[in-house]
Amino acid sequence: NKATCAILTFDAKGGLSVEECALLSDRFMGEFDRLGQYTVLPRAKMTEVLKMQEFSRSDNCSASDCAIEAGKLLSVRYMVYGSIGKIGGMFTLNTFMVNVETGATEKRAMTDHEGRIEDLMKLAMQQNARQLLGLSTETATQPASAPPQKPSVVKVPQNPAVAYWPSAA
Repeated sequence: NKATCAILTFDAKGGLSVEECALLSDRFMGEFDRLGQYTVLPRAKMTEVLKMQEFSRSDNCSASDCAIEAGKLLSVRYMVYGSIGKIGGMFTLNTFMVNVETGATEKRAMTDHEGRIEDLMKLAMQQNARQLLGLSTETATQPASAPPQKPSVVKVPQNPAVAYWPSAA
């Protein structure tokens, strides 16, 4: 039995649009869910429940107390919240996992990415999800949807003795 978890849409900061941040949050949720450590509440279900409970802060919920309040309404054990911002050419992603019952922030991850927003989506979301879960981030080098790279072919010369041994002078 895996613990239940819901992931709020991250707050947009530093010139990032709300739409960009929502897409990045969705990618993070997909990467987090794919790692299989928690039962993640689907965003549609989360939105439906919070709307029924008249929880108005779900689009702007970057503080622990807000995440705990939402988590209680959703009946999940953990809530993940955070922010994505941009300063100059660098993006920063900060995520936090709070235990809804105790109110303690149990895990946190901070990932900085220099470069294009497309690469932030492909690489940094996966890296941050792995970091938040305490997993190695070394494997977060290419997006999960990328096809495996073909091994390079090494051509061996016909006469290896000539290719690898220096000639006697």
